[in-house]
Amino acid sequence: MAEEDRSASPENAANKSKVYVNDPLHFKSFVNRYVEVKTNLGASLKGYVYTIDPVSESVILLRRQDDRISMDIIVGHSVSTIAHLPSDDASCDSIPDELLFVTEEQISDDESERRRVQLKAWLCANHIPVVEDGNMLVMEDVIVIDSPYGLKQCFVSNDVIMERVHNLLKQMPWITSGLLEKCDS
Repeated sequence: MAEEDRSASPENAANKSKVYVNDPLHFKSFVNRYVEVKTNLGASLKGYVYTIDPVSESVILLRRQDDRISMDIIVGHSVSTIAHLPSDDASCDSIPDELLFVTEEQISDDESERRRVQLKAWLCANHIPVVEDGNMLVMEDVIVIDSPYGLKQCFVSNDVIMERVHNLLKQMPWITSGLLEKCDS
């Protein structure tokens, strides 16, 4: 009986929640992509993923029907699988850019590289270990910041950590080469 009481404690229940083991990068890989979502009831929906809620795992899917665009919300607990489909699929009609997530700020590759280097140096100077994964900066597999390296490109699954990272990013000064040297040593 004591064993059951321990497993029912709020701490253990929180540790078993899927939100603590979800991979935000995996969810992000579906955004703006043409997919097929299969549900537990056997339904199959094809469309573009507008977003996936990392807590409930609900999917918002955009689909074109005739000359209109529909938005379907598939509740997370009913999603069985999500699979990428090739965009040359015959049933795939493109969704207008204004409905898809596009970066508000279009910057050059050189500017993106400069920002990535500056942000990495800033995080390093604040004793935050940073690993580069392609164009993304990854911190302890918990925080991911993508190009153009602003607040909106910061992906964190924990609200408390998100607030702290946003506060740190808001304090970031223009980085000098002296700060870069501190990071590398």
